[in-house]
Amino acid sequence: MKIGISRFSRPEEMRQVLEAAAKFGFAGVQLKENQYRAQGLDVEKFMGSAGNFAKLAAGGLIAYPPGDLNRWIEHVGPVINFAAGIGAGHVCICSGGVRKDDAVDDKHRLAGKILMELGRTAKKLGIEISLHNHEGSIWETEQDIAKTAECLDPEFAGLTVDTGHCAKCGIKDIPAMIRRFKKYLVNVHLKDVDAGGNFCALGTGTQDLGPVIKVLDEIGYAKWLIVDEESKNVPVEQAFDIAKKYLQKEGALR
Repeated sequence: MKIGISRFSRPEEMRQVLEAAAKFGFAGVQLKENQYRAQGLDVEKFMGSAGNFAKLAAGGLIAYPPGDLNRWIEHVGPVINFAAGIGAGHVCICSGGVRKDDAVDDKHRLAGKILMELGRTAKKLGIEISLHNHEGSIWETEQDIAKTAECLDPEFAGLTVDTGHCAKCGIKDIPAMIRRFKKYLVNVHLKDVDAGGNFCALGTGTQDLGPVIKVLDEIGYAKWLIVDEESKNVPVEQAFDIAKKYLQKEGALR
């Protein structure tokens, strides 16, 4: 299992995030869209901005496509090409913009079709594609996720399981969910939530994430475990230090 981290920042602070990840021993960074879009999806510009830390982009990219599923290909397609150019082996499609409506089942199936189209393109470039469960989207419950997963061939497209959004959506047994969808699992976001429902520094909230780490080991998961660090009141280096110490305590990171 490869251990990486992700953190929101202003676009101009991308390198600060990369440097902090390297300082605290993370193998990669999963870059947020504003961080890499600021480089104009220009590979040379990114390499110049990231410098010696460019290799940390191996942790992948997060894309936030619009709520209109029919626009996902035009939004995500260029990101796939950029990912291939910078050595980011995975694009996580974050589904937060898609709201519930009366045609929810059709949207689940349509999303599966679009993910497969993107996945076939991505595979030719050595890139994996995943769909991220998200509060407020049509992928909130296990049943929601299953409706799209049944339309996927895991050779081309899979899932990101985000523990924080699972908690906010009322999914209690996250390890069981991971076992259920293990053949689709491309990426895991390790994220904590406090008593007020806010994302917080890893290990400081209400979730017991040790069993999540344990089940990943039990199923032989060998892809990226990303600390999706979205606490808003903790500076970058302090948050990364907290995350490192938590992962060390749980035996996931040396």
